[in-house]
Amino acid sequence: MRGGSLSSLSLTPTPANRAANLELASRNSHLASRNSELGSRNLPMREEQKCVPQNLKVTREYLLKAFPGFNLTEDTAEPSVCHRFTLTNAKTFEQIKVKVGWSRLSDLSSDGEMMRRLLVNSDLAGKMRNENNDQYYCW
Repeated sequence: MRGGSLSSLSLTPTPANRAANLELASRNSHLASRNSELGSRNLPMREEQKCVPQNLKVTREYLLKAFPGFNLTEDTAEPSVCHRFTLTNAKTFEQIKVKVGWSRLSDLSSDGEMMRRLLVNSDLAGKMRNENNDQYYCW
């Protein structure tokens, strides 16, 4: 300790100490409230987990229909970020790749039919055809 002995410390609360204690109490209250909010968000996460398989199925169907003669492989190396699809032409071995973002796959407002319309209306297949074949098109 600099500048004094242990006996010279004052344990009397000062205005600065009171302010610091109030700030800590406020932060703890905020964190408790935040944890409570996160607990109530488990339901949407469960709902997201239900809609992801449906949206993946619709995406697979769209890609196979849009690229006849191509084989489809998938990579889920980053499951909470994106889902990767690679289409490979069986004759020419040309590859077309797309990353579908988790936010699209887990969108609770996007049921299977809405996802199908979104794929068609955004012309995902056309955009993928225009992308460099070595790169993933991010959608």
